[in-house]
Amino acid sequence: MNVLPVIEKLFLKIDADPGFACFGTTLATIAELDDDSIQATRILTLAILRDACLTAQLIRHANASGRAGQSVSTIDQAVAVLGIDKVKALAASLAPLDAASGFINEAQAEFLQAEAIAAAFCGLFAAGLTRSNSPRLKAQESQLCGLLQNLGRMLAIYYLHDEVVRSHALQAEENLTEEDAVLQSLGMGFDAMGTAVALHWKFPDVLQRSLETGGDKIPARALASPLEWHQYCAAFARQVTDALFRKPEHQMKGAVASDVHAFRTVLHLKDGEVAELIEHCMAELDGLLRAAAASCTIARSRELLRKSSDRVTDWLSPQDSLTKSSPTDARKTRVEQIYQTLRSIHDTFQFDMTLLCVPNGATELVAISGVGRNANQIISRFRCGGAKQDLFRSVSAKAIGLYVADVQGGPYAKFMPHWYGNLVGAQSLYVMSLMQDGVPQGIVYGDFTSRREVPPDGLDGAQMRQWRSDLIAALQPDGSKKA
Repeated sequence: MNVLPVIEKLFLKIDADPGFACFGTTLATIAELDDDSIQATRILTLAILRDACLTAQLIRHANASGRAGQSVSTIDQAVAVLGIDKVKALAASLAPLDAASGFINEAQAEFLQAEAIAAAFCGLFAAGLTRSNSPRLKAQESQLCGLLQNLGRMLAIYYLHDEVVRSHALQAEENLTEEDAVLQSLGMGFDAMGTAVALHWKFPDVLQRSLETGGDKIPARALASPLEWHQYCAAFARQVTDALFRKPEHQMKGAVASDVHAFRTVLHLKDGEVAELIEHCMAELDGLLRAAAASCTIARSRELLRKSSDRVTDWLSPQDSLTKSSPTDARKTRVEQIYQTLRSIHDTFQFDMTLLCVPNGATELVAISGVGRNANQIISRFRCGGAKQDLFRSVSAKAIGLYVADVQGGPYAKFMPHWYGNLVGAQSLYVMSLMQDGVPQGIVYGDFTSRREVPPDGLDGAQMRQWRSDLIAALQPDGSKKA
C-alpha cells in the first residue's frame, strides 16, 4: 500500500469533519464560561489539558491564526491568541464522544476514550517530571508534548476506523504485533501519522520534534536545550505510559525499570522518583476523570488498550507437549495455534478475557492459555475441582455452548465456583465445550466485565464451529481434526 493515499485520505476526512472531543463535560465547561478573567482562563486551560484531541485542534488553530508573534506551544498562549469566544466556538464545533451514538459506534467511542485517558496520563507524567527535574522550563509545554504522543492513533481510530478494524483482524490472523499489522493494513504506522499531522497543522518545532523522537538514540549526557528536554521527557513519558497501559501486566514493572535505566542520565532520574510520580499522576488522573464524568475508567482503559496491543505469548513452558510443532501447520507450534484461535475469538466477540481450559485428571478443569484482562495472572488460579459440581465442568461434559447474562443473580449463579467472584468478577460470560467422540477436551471461556444482556452475534455460527474444530485439533497429540 502506498503511504501517500492513506495520509491524504486522513487529511481529506479531517477537512470534512471538525472532529471530536474526548469528554462531553469538557465542552460543557467551556460553553459555560462567560468572561476572560484569570480564574475563567485557568478553568478553561485545565479543562482543555485533559483532552488530547481538543488540545490538538486548539494548537492547530492558534498556529494558523496569523496573529501569533511566535509559535504557540501551550494552552495559555493559544487562549491568549484566539480569545475565549473563538475557543468556545471551536469547542462547540466538535462532537463529544460520550454522546457518540449518533455518529460513531459505542466500541469505537470507548476505544477513543481509552486512548484519551492514556494520553492524559502521559501529559500529566511529563509535566510532573519537568516540574521536579527541570523547574526552569515550562511544565505545560512538556504536558502538551506528552498529551499528543498518540495523536496519530486517535485520529486513525476516528477517521480511518474501518482500516484500523481490518488491522486488528490481520493482527489476530497472522500473529503480528499491532505495529506490524497497522503498517500492512494502512501503509504507515500511527506514530508516522501523528508526525505528518503535526507538520500539516504547522505545530511548533517543540511539538513536532517530540513526536519524532521515538526512534532516536538516547544521549548519555546532559541535555543542551529546552527543546531537547521536552523531546526526551515526552519520549520517556510515552514509554512509561505504554508500559502501564499497553504491556501485559507481568511485563509492566520490568518495562518501566528498563525505561528508567535508559533515561536515568538524560532526565536526572532519582531512585524511587518514577514510582512516586506514577502513583501521583494516576491519582490526579482519577480525579480528573471523575470531574469529567468520564464513562471509561483508568482500569477499563488499560484493559482495552492491552487487548488491542497483545500478540501471541507462550503461556506454557517450553517443555510442555503443546509447544511442539503441529502437523497441521509446520510454521506454528501448537501453543501458537491455540493462542491465535483464542485471539480470533476474543477479538471477534469483543470479550474482555478469553481462556482455554482443559481436563487435568478425571475431576479437575484448569486454564492453560488466555488473552485479555489480567489473563496471565488468572490462568494459574482458574482451576475447577472438588466434589461440588460447577458450571464450567458441567458444560465441558456436554456438547453445548452456554451464554450467562447475569453471573451473580441469574439462574446459574448457584453453579459458579466460590472463588470465581474474587478472582475473575465478570458479570456476563460464555462457555463452549470442546467435545470429540464423546470425550471432553476442555472449554473455551469468554467474559464481559460489565453485564451484557444480549450475547454477541455469531456465537453459534459457522466461524465459531470452525474455531472449535481448530482448537480440538490443536489439542490432539497427533494433530487429528476429528470433532
